[in-house]
Amino acid sequence: MITWFIELAEHYPMIAYAKSNIEISRNRFSHFMEHFFTGMHGENYHLIHHLFPAIPFWKLKKAHHILMQDDEYRSINERFGGIFISSNKNPSMWQQLWRREYV
Repeated sequence: MITWFIELAEHYPMIAYAKSNIEISRNRFSHFMEHFFTGMHGENYHLIHHLFPAIPFWKLKKAHHILMQDDEYRSINERFGGIFISSNKNPSMWQQLWRREYV
């Protein structure tokens, strides 16, 4: 059940509306405790995993910092929060679903 919810958080609803690969997934910015349970092996960098699947998980953070120099990546990346609780100012995926707000 937890894995299913994590997958939902990383792809819904973008997968239905995506026009390009960069719009099909999202990175997650979860609260510390949420990250502890759901962010192992760089799972929070899920968008990078879809864009560059050959990058090993231990290099995802470095790839994220490099990609933040790209305007399109940065713009998409800055829209999202965590699954239940965000570590940034953005609404969590759960809040977006509850309010039917899709970014």
